[in-house]
Amino acid sequence: MKKAVHIPKALSDEALQKAPQQGKRLLEPLKAFSVANGAPIHILENVDQSNPPEIHVREADLWIVLKGNPTFTVGGAMIGATPQTLPDGTLNDMELTGTSIEGGTDYTLSPGDMLYIPAGDPHSHKAVGTVRMYIIKIREA
Repeated sequence: MKKAVHIPKALSDEALQKAPQQGKRLLEPLKAFSVANGAPIHILENVDQSNPPEIHVREADLWIVLKGNPTFTVGGAMIGATPQTLPDGTLNDMELTGTSIEGGTDYTLSPGDMLYIPAGDPHSHKAVGTVRMYIIKIREA
């Protein structure tokens, strides 16, 4: 049985003090805390990064922008959908990646904006400059 997890604001504050780094990463110490406690929340940092399209078959994403102006493309049809390849070479058919999205809707977000993406919806996002966002994974049946 899962238990409640208190996530102190100090963890986010410490994570947000980190200097930005080129690329994509989850910020510490919130990352380690969330993994150790089974909490589905992280702070994702993207610096001048475009992320490939993906579909989460059973998980929804709730994004909360903390810094920057990410642009998300959501919905439409994902082109070239293939199961995610795990580090051990096996395939994860619950997470699909693709080459592009056709017919999606673009959303450019600002700090304080939120975007909910239901399970099964293709989506991608890009960052110009530094973008930091809470990402909360919501398990759907």
